Amino acid sequence: MSAGCEGAHSLPTNDSRRCSSGSSDHYNESVETIKTEYNIDEPVQSDLTVAVPVKEQDLPFVKGSIIWLTVENMEVLKRLPQNPHFRPLYDCKEDFREGFAIGKLVNFANLVERISKACFYSPKSLLARYLEYLAVFEEFGFDVEPIREKLNTMISIKVKFERAQYTCRDIESQIMERNLEKSTINEELEEADKKIWELLFERKKKEAEIISLQTHIGAIKHILEATQKEFEKVANLIF
Repeated sequence: MSAGCEGAHSLPTNDSRRCSSGSSDHYNESVETIKTEYNIDEPVQSDLTVAVPVKEQDLPFVKGSIIWLTVENMEVLKRLPQNPHFRPLYDCKEDFREGFAIGKLVNFANLVERISKACFYSPKSLLARYLEYLAVFEEFGFDVEPIREKLNTMISIKVKFERAQYTCRDIESQIMERNLEKSTINEELEEADKKIWELLFERKKKEAEIISLQTHIGAIKHILEATQKEFEKVANLIF
């Protein structure tokens, strides 16, 4: 079985083995589950053949399952009407094509729901993965461009945020570095201030010693002058 068939039934992350195990009966049994999950009221129909927006001859299968009305009334598909061609299903066994197509619609609706619930802190890698999924749906004729546009915008915003966040962290790192340098300078200033006070104290001490010595030398000079005068006085008495 070809790769186109394997991707027809499930999201790109699902096990490809589901392609060979699905059937229309399986999807018929899932009607109530889908209706309950998506709160869908099933329209009244006159027979099992469903009127659809896609021309029957354009599809690789005949729409005959009652599930079509239920699936096509999902709220997501009402907001984003789709008209897929399902051409890759030509590579699948004919009996399985309709079931795979229904599964593809449900998976598309699930993907759109996930994207709509993405929050600001959703990983950028997750949004990029959603873009890859959209490419797969596009191969089946889904109109994914509006969603892709929004996803690209979301990713662009995330990139802008990450750049700003990186710049912010870089600046915070620089601020921390400057604060450490400032702390080192403050410590050096404290040491310098301490040294200055020590030097000022030593200067005052030396000034006091100088004053004391100057006083002492003044007294000595006075004695010198007095002794000189006394000597001259005694010498003059001889005559």
